[in-house]
Amino acid sequence: MNPNTRRRYPYSKNRVYLSIVIVVLSLLLVALVLQSYPALVLQYLIYCSLSTLVFTIATFHLKRRLYPILAESQAEESETKTWPMTWKTLLLIFLMLIAPISVPLLLAGLLGGAGWFILMTSFISGVSFSEILFYLYAR
Repeated sequence: MNPNTRRRYPYSKNRVYLSIVIVVLSLLLVALVLQSYPALVLQYLIYCSLSTLVFTIATFHLKRRLYPILAESQAEESETKTWPMTWKTLLLIFLMLIAPISVPLLLAGLLGGAGWFILMTSFISGVSFSEILFYLYAR
């Protein structure tokens, strides 16, 4: 792996600004929805902080591993105009496309409304916050 592609952020700053807006809007959504339920606000603060931390760490490490591969493959693609996809890459792409659709649907039946809402907002915040952290890490 080329050391120059290892720590280069592959996207524009607009993606980071969008992530900041998404984090702020998800927190505003939670504040608006849960303002009349003080018990749920406490539950949200406890569970959301833990699950957001887990999602942030997991997606940050995933991005830290996948973005250098993406940058290296884009550099090779620009040189050779072909990109050989391995079965691992195809499987990873397939899982990344299916998981955001299927996981919330499966969890909606298992969790109650409040638990599902907490998990989804913490997932959105965690993924967006990891994008911000990855940008700072790659700078």
